[in-house]
Parts: sequence; structure tokens; C-alpha cells
Amino acid sequence: RRQRQMCIRDSIYTVLQALKEDKVPPIIVNGSKLFLRSFRVHMFRDTNLYVTVTPVVAIGYNPLQNTERFNEEINYQLKKRCRALLNKEVDGNIRVNFLDAHWKCEHFKGYSINGVAGILRMTGPVELMAVAYYLGLGSKTAAGFGCIEPTASNKTHESD
Repeated sequence: RRQRQMCIRDSIYTVLQALKEDKVPPIIVNGSKLFLRSFRVHMFRDTNLYVTVTPVVAIGYNPLQNTERFNEEINYQLKKRCRALLNKEVDGNIRVNFLDAHWKCEHFKGYSINGVAGILRMTGPVELMAVAYYLGLGSKTAAGFGCIEPTASNKTHESD
């Protein structure tokens, strides 16, 4: 008898329903079975509060001094990723305001990278916010910069 396999293309509703009914099949990796026991889904709204895990970098722009140029650079990066990932143009722009922030210098492969760390408020289209959350905010995201996570005041759905 062949078991149904869940994949990334399954809708979130299908995954939630399977988990609710305790019918989530194991994921098999190199012969080992992995079982899903819990999950967390971030619910995006028009405005979300985040805390930076790693500094947000916008080469040549300091968000603590020139927020307009910084937001232009952030939107350029996010829209470029949306075109590549979703294969569509997204209308509107993200607005990033740092509520409590400080300048941070990180060393990466022998270079000093300057960025901003702290708490930020992001307002704008949900698609751009999702891309920022999953792929990172700003420049140098492939090197691990720009990771953000929701603050405790943002609502998430958790299941155990």
C-alpha cells in the first residue's frame, strides 16, 4: 500500500487538516523517518513588528540618518526577489521604521559589514513582507544578514 506524501506544493489548509486528523505521513530522509509534531505559521498583516536576528544591511545607506534612501534600497531588493521567486510584479512599497535601533559592525570573511539591529515596524504589501521574512531584509542576505523574526506582540498560529 502506497502512503500519501506531503510536499511543499500542498496548501497550508491541507497540511493543517492532516495534522488536525493526526494523519501527517512521515518524511523519509536517507532511510530515516521524521515525524511532524508541531508547527508555527506567521500571520502577516499590513503592519508587523519585528526584531532583527542579524543586522539589516543597505550598502551605502544608514537608516538611522536617511530613512527615505534606505527604504528605496530595501524596496528595490525585495521587488527584485519577488520577481525572481513569484514571477510577478508587486504593487506598493514596504516602509521600514526602526523603533529602537543601534549601529552594529559584523566581521564576515575578513570584511567589516555595517548594519542596523533592533526593533522595526514594517508596513506595506503582505507579499513583500513575506519575502522579507523568509529571505531576509536588505543586502547581503545570502551571507545571513537581514534575518528578522516577529516580536511577541505579533500573532502566530502554533500547534502541538
